[in-house]
Amino acid sequence: MRNGARGELPDYRAFIVDMDGTLYFQRPVQLLMAARLALYVLFHPRRLNEALALLLYRQLYSRGLPESERFAELVRKYGFEASEARRVVDTWMLKKPRGLVRRFRDKRLIAFLESKRAEGFPVIVYSDYPLEDKMAALEPFAIDGLFVSEKIGALKPDPSGVLEVLRRYSLAPEDCLFLGDSYAKDGRCAEAAGIDYIVLDKSRFARNKFYGKALLK
Repeated sequence: MRNGARGELPDYRAFIVDMDGTLYFQRPVQLLMAARLALYVLFHPRRLNEALALLLYRQLYSRGLPESERFAELVRKYGFEASEARRVVDTWMLKKPRGLVRRFRDKRLIAFLESKRAEGFPVIVYSDYPLEDKMAALEPFAIDGLFVSEKIGALKPDPSGVLEVLRRYSLAPEDCLFLGDSYAKDGRCAEAAGIDYIVLDKSRFARNKFYGKALLK
């Protein structure tokens, strides 16, 4: 865990929260999805190009290529129809992980954020990746807004997305806490935007230990 906060979790009046690896434990979801994809290819060897296309799509996304260019590259390299390329990505990156996201959600963090929202403090979920399917998996978790940085063409750690969140929701930087699971992306993004942050450990045990110290019940 890396702590760039002046106070403890309950001390802030607005919360900007990363999705993947923060609101749910990402590692077990990734491992189980990798196993499912491997089994799928084992029993459908002619679909190996789907697995390869998914790997390429993630690489292109991390490089910040626009969505249209990512899908165009899948069509060019693997011979997919455009609709088929989108089906493969949506199935394996959005729809199939939904049940696992719910299974491995961080219940203590979500309960804390719900309690703060009930007190009138805004909670905004902010991510580089599409959020709707994963948020549906976390229901009935209620928030004040969703923000996907891709829509303004600025992936983390570029602070442009966070600054837009502050503007759109009329939030003061000194009142906000950014919660994430990666210093390289979330922590640096928050620093550049002038917002306090906490990088939560990827381990459930270590994270729960921190919650106890932060008096987060």
